[in-house]
Amino acid sequence: LINAYPRDFVTISASGYEKSVSLMQDIVLDNTVNLVKSKLFMTYDDNVPLPFLTLKKRHNTGSEYVISGNQLEKYPSTDLRNTFTGLVPGLQITERNGSPGLSAEEELGSYRITEKIGVSARGQNMMYIIDDIPLGVNEMPVDPFEIESVTIIKDIAGKAMYGPLGANGIIFIKTKRGRANERILNVNMENGISMIDRMPGRVSGADYARINNMAREADDLQPKYTNDDIDAYANNDPYDMYHPSVNDRDMMLKNTMAFRRANISLTGGNDLVRYYSYLGYNGEGDIYKIGPKADYNRLTTRSNIDIKINDLIKVQFDFYAGLTYRRSSNYGYTSTIGEGGTQMDLLELSSSLPDIINTPPIAFPVYANNDPSLEKPYYAVNSIYPNNPIGNLMSNGYYTESGRTGSLTAILEFNLSDLIEGLKSRTYVTYNGLNVLRVGKSENYIGYIVKPSKTVGGNDTILLAKVHDGLDSPDMTNLHDYYYQGFSVYENLSYNRSFGNHDIQSALTYHIFSISKKGNEEPQRIQSGVWTGMYSYNDKYSITGVLNYAGTYTLDKNNRYKLFPSVGASWVISEESFMSNLKFINYLKLRAEAGILGYENFMSPFFYRDRWNINSSGVVFGAYSNGQWFGSSTDNPVYRTSAGRIGNPELTWEKRKEFSIGLDGLILNQKLSFELNYYNNLRDGQISQLPNSMPYYLGISAALPSINFN
Repeated sequence: LINAYPRDFVTISASGYEKSVSLMQDIVLDNTVNLVKSKLFMTYDDNVPLPFLTLKKRHNTGSEYVISGNQLEKYPSTDLRNTFTGLVPGLQITERNGSPGLSAEEELGSYRITEKIGVSARGQNMMYIIDDIPLGVNEMPVDPFEIESVTIIKDIAGKAMYGPLGANGIIFIKTKRGRANERILNVNMENGISMIDRMPGRVSGADYARINNMAREADDLQPKYTNDDIDAYANNDPYDMYHPSVNDRDMMLKNTMAFRRANISLTGGNDLVRYYSYLGYNGEGDIYKIGPKADYNRLTTRSNIDIKINDLIKVQFDFYAGLTYRRSSNYGYTSTIGEGGTQMDLLELSSSLPDIINTPPIAFPVYANNDPSLEKPYYAVNSIYPNNPIGNLMSNGYYTESGRTGSLTAILEFNLSDLIEGLKSRTYVTYNGLNVLRVGKSENYIGYIVKPSKTVGGNDTILLAKVHDGLDSPDMTNLHDYYYQGFSVYENLSYNRSFGNHDIQSALTYHIFSISKKGNEEPQRIQSGVWTGMYSYNDKYSITGVLNYAGTYTLDKNNRYKLFPSVGASWVISEESFMSNLKFINYLKLRAEAGILGYENFMSPFFYRDRWNINSSGVVFGAYSNGQWFGSSTDNPVYRTSAGRIGNPELTWEKRKEFSIGLDGLILNQKLSFELNYYNNLRDGQISQLPNSMPYYLGISAALPSINFN
C-alpha cells in the first residue's frame, strides 16, 4: 500500500524499464502503471556522461566505467579519491600518507608536500573535471553525497572529446541536479575513527645497541656498547641522560584519529524549475599526541538550479562555496618571516615522520634540562641529528590555515529544433577561485648537545653545548598564502535524433580555459575545437568519431595548433541470430577504439623562446682598477646574463597513439557481468631535455633546449 495524497507524485522504477513519475490520482483512475521496457543498457540509468556529450552504454565504443554517487557514500573519508578504491577495474589508488584533509598545492610539490593520494590508470595520473570545470578534487573538494555520477575515461575517443589535458585519462564528475515532480530530503550524520594500518617499526634502545655491535663485528671492529650499556638502555627511559632510549613514535603519535561528517540535501522541482541544494561538514583529527591542537574541518555548500523559460530556452545557475580550517603545530623552525622557508611544511608529516624513523632511539634524551624552575625546557640534540622530533612538535609554534573556494556557473540552452529538428545550443561560462592564508607563530626551542663525560676525579658528568637559541614570537605572522583563479567558456552545438532503426548524436564544441596560480609566471591557457559524432543502427552496430583541434601557448605559432583524430566502433554480438541458442548469454558486445591525441600538461610557456637570467654573484672578470670596471664609474656588483633556457622553435606536440579492444558481457540471467580489455599506448615525440646532448664548452648544460624525443 502507498499512503499518498491525490496531488502527490509517485516514482516507480524497475530494472530494464524507464522510470515512471505519475500523479497518484492518475494511478488510481487508470488502475495501471505503464513502464516502458528498454533494451539492455539503454535506460536513463545507463547514461555515460562524457565531455560535452552523453551516450548510452550500449552505444559507447570505449571502456568507460560509470560509478554512482551511492557507491561512493559508503567509504568514510574526507578525501574523495579514497572512495574510488576497489570500484573500477584497472583504476589504481595509492594512498601515500594518511594526513588529515586536503591541500590545494599538492601538485606543485612546494615545501616538501607530495601527492597524498594518487589515482592512475594505465600508468598515468588522471585529471579531474567537475561539472565541466578542469580542477582537482584537492582544489575544489567535493563530498560523495553531492555526486550524481563519476565516469572513468581511459580510452582514446573519450579523452579526445575533451582534448590534450585529458590525454592521461579523465575522472569526469557530475554533481546532482533537481528532479521534476520529485521531493527528496537526505540527512546524514557519521562519527568514527580512522586507524593506522601501516607504520614503520622501531627497535628499542637496547636492540639498536646490539645491532650496532653486530654490524661493527661484521666489519672487524670492536663493539661500541658494553653489556652494561645495553642493560641500561633496556630500561627504556627516554629521560636518562647517560643511556636514553626514546620511542618518538609512541611518544608523539596515536594509532587513531577522529573522523566525522554530516550533511543535508534537498532535491525537487516541477516542470519549470528544478533545484538541488547541499550543505555538508567534514572533520578529522590528527594522530599527534602532543603539541598544539591539530585538526582539519571543511564546510561546503552547493546549489544547482535549472529553469525552463519557455519551450525554447532553458538556463542553469550553479553555485559552489567551500571553507576549510586547519590547525596544527609547526614542525621545524626558520628565521624567514612572511612566507615559509627551508623548514616550513605544508603538511607536518612530511618532515616529522622521517625524523621519527631516522633518529636512533639512543641518539639523545628528550631533555637536556627540564628543571621546573625553567620557563621552558631545554631539549637535547646531537651534532648528527640536530632536530629533536618532540621539541620540534612541542615548541616550534603553531598555525591556523583558512581556505576559501568558490565557483559560479551560468549556462544558457537554446532549443533550435524549429531550424533543424534535434539541434540544440549550449553556452557555458564559469569562474572559480581559491585563497588560502596561514597565520601563526614560528618559534624555536633552546637545544643543547648532550655529551656524557668524566670529571677530573673520574665521576660521571654531562657536558652541554648550545646549538639552538630559543625564540618566542610575540605576534601572529603571515606564514604562507596561496591562490588560484580560473575561467572557462565553451559553446556547444549538439544534434540528437532517432528515426526508425537509426540513432545519431553529434556535438561541435569550442572551449577555452585559463587558470592563474601563485608561483606561475603566466596564466595556464588552452583552447580547443572538438567535433564528436555517434551513429548507431538498430542499437546493434555503433561507430564514434572525434576530431580535436587544439592549441597551446607552449609551442611556436607554426606548431601551436594540431588536429587529432580518433574513431571507435562496437558490435552487440548477442543480438545476432547465430547467438540465439546460447541462452546463458544475455549480452555480449565487442568494441574497439584507435586514434592520436596531443598531450598537454600546462608546461612552461614559450618553449620556443630563449630565456636569460641576470645576476651579480659569482666570480667577477674583466679589467679592474680601484673598484672600477670598464670605465670611470665605480660599480662593485658586476651584472651578468646567463642562459636560463634555450628555445626550440621546431618543438611540436607530444602525441599519444592508442589502440584498445574489449569485450563486455552479461550472463547467467544477468547475474554475472565481465569485461575484457586490451590496450596499446605509444608516446611519440615526448618533450624532454637530453643531458650530455651538447658539449659543456657551450655553457648551456643547465639550459638545454627541449626536444621531441623518440
